[in-house]
Amino acid sequence: MAQFLCPVHFQYYAEKTAPGEWVIYFEGQIQEHWHLYSQKTYPPNAIAPFPSAISVDSSDINNTKIATFIGTAEEVGNKIIKKEPLFDDAIIEWFEGTVTFKQKVKINNPNDTLHGLLEYMTCDDKQCIMGEPVTWAIKFDETLNKTPLVYFSTKDCPSINAATVPTSVEPTDSSSKKKISYKTCDTLSEPKEEKSGLLWLFILGIGGGLLALIMPCTFPMIPMTVSFFLKRNKDRKGAIREAIIYGLSIILIYTIPTAIIAYSLGSDALNAMASSVFFNLLFFAVFVYFAFSMFGYYEINMPSWLVNKSDKMGDSSGLAGIFFMAFTLALVSFSCTGPVLGSFLVAATTQGNYLDLIIVMLGFSTAMAVPFALFAMFPTMLQSLPKSGAWMTTVKVVFGLIELAFALKFLSNIDLAYHWGIIKLELFLGIWAGISIFTGLYLLDKVNIFPHDSKSEKLSPARIALALVFFVFGGYCAYGITGSNLSLISGFPPPSYYTFKKQAHDCPSGLTCFKNYDEGIAAAKIANKPIMIDFTGYSCVNCRKMEDNVWVQPDIFQLINDNYTLISLYVDDKAKLPEAEQYIDAISQKKVTTWGQKWSYLQRDMIQTNAQPYYVITNHTAQLLAPPSAYEPNVAKYKAFLECGIKNF
Repeated sequence: MAQFLCPVHFQYYAEKTAPGEWVIYFEGQIQEHWHLYSQKTYPPNAIAPFPSAISVDSSDINNTKIATFIGTAEEVGNKIIKKEPLFDDAIIEWFEGTVTFKQKVKINNPNDTLHGLLEYMTCDDKQCIMGEPVTWAIKFDETLNKTPLVYFSTKDCPSINAATVPTSVEPTDSSSKKKISYKTCDTLSEPKEEKSGLLWLFILGIGGGLLALIMPCTFPMIPMTVSFFLKRNKDRKGAIREAIIYGLSIILIYTIPTAIIAYSLGSDALNAMASSVFFNLLFFAVFVYFAFSMFGYYEINMPSWLVNKSDKMGDSSGLAGIFFMAFTLALVSFSCTGPVLGSFLVAATTQGNYLDLIIVMLGFSTAMAVPFALFAMFPTMLQSLPKSGAWMTTVKVVFGLIELAFALKFLSNIDLAYHWGIIKLELFLGIWAGISIFTGLYLLDKVNIFPHDSKSEKLSPARIALALVFFVFGGYCAYGITGSNLSLISGFPPPSYYTFKKQAHDCPSGLTCFKNYDEGIAAAKIANKPIMIDFTGYSCVNCRKMEDNVWVQPDIFQLINDNYTLISLYVDDKAKLPEAEQYIDAISQKKVTTWGQKWSYLQRDMIQTNAQPYYVITNHTAQLLAPPSAYEPNVAKYKAFLECGIKNF
């Protein structure tokens, strides 16, 4: 049934600027949640929303004799400018709140009335209104400087029909995010950001803390600390109480500064760091620097004045003395704990979530604190500890070699982002295999090249067993060079298609994909298939895990391959956009110069998130067909997600 809607109220008048020259003002008040499109569309022939237009009435044969338009109407108001994927990436301009069109005219016949048309289209997040052209009429009385106001009142609105349009990529600003609308399925729930894996991150932190505990500059401090507490308290209860406070102080010293810094940065900044070439290069340099410190070529120490000051304050009585004793431990042991701690924090940073950093640090500090507290409570346990010796140097060197292997991951991220084509899959796995086998030989005393190495008189069973583990892992990496899927380390090596061997295409898991949004949409229309947009990244570990462990499953592979047009958009792709396609983003006001930036902003505008991996199923007009999915290692759940999109298409 026809409706009488008027989301925009116009008034118009004309003002004389010089004899024979006037400006016609069309002032519009736009209702909240609605917007009105500009006169401009780029490129001019693009398929886009109907632009506003002011013209003289062609039915009036005398209109050109009365007045002539000078140029196009100037536009004033709260203008939003954005590339719109829904309309083949045309640059769309629209106004919110108010808009004024100012049309200059040259008067040919004073005191005559000029008739014209005002055409415009206005939309909210559910519907668009395209009414019949509204007529306006102005008599240019040269004896006046300004004509009376004329209103387009609600009762004068023409009868129109509301037309529903897709809203899944409706422009938003950074302060107001619409709730995404989509059809859902009984087996699927609302999309949630991935928060799983925190337990494993805590365990990772504990592993790092235990490793730091057995380093040469940390391990000998255990008996010294126990002796400190026993001297302070002659009674056992006092020693236990202070040992607990000491342990809690260690946790607070490590965790609170990390929490403050991580929270201040936020997930967006950490996510940007994870995909940033600069930070990947910095992380590579940091890991190499830490590795050579572990090899014994130099020490990483805190300033001596800071250590001495903290140690002096630790001699005071009360809680402050206990706290500064814990702080002294952190400073003195930094030459050993720093590389371990730094490596684990970098690993957490690459997940792009500040909570991950805090959880890793909580695990690390807990593993450091609990043993010190326990030995202070139960001094007799010290007798069960192994003696300090050359074995601790071996631990440092082995960890240094592991850090060297992980450093390659960050260099590989840069190689992928810039399409250098150097560190391809075979080379990456070959280097890892070489480092692993070298580590095994070092543990068996077949290699002695580091500054503090010493020949062992007898190899312990544990050392031999660890050497065998490294030999097996080295063989596993070498096996992957043949093209076999290495699911245990998926996410760390480059993608399977990034190889020296000639490939039919450069898409993950052997699937056919498009790496350009427009090309993918066009192909989907021809094939009449729904679209799965894969927001991914070259430096995204979980993206590779999904491709190597989930997408390769026969059911999943078939569902994607047979039923979807796959569009993989790499948000950290550093390849330059053609000069003609570079633009200023309306929200960030930054120039978009790379393909990765373009896809990152598309994800922000479409789904209001910057997480990767992120999978979005749409139809050909960008309407969502299922709740988006983040990292989902559960094959059954991911299959249900794909089937939901097919059903709704």
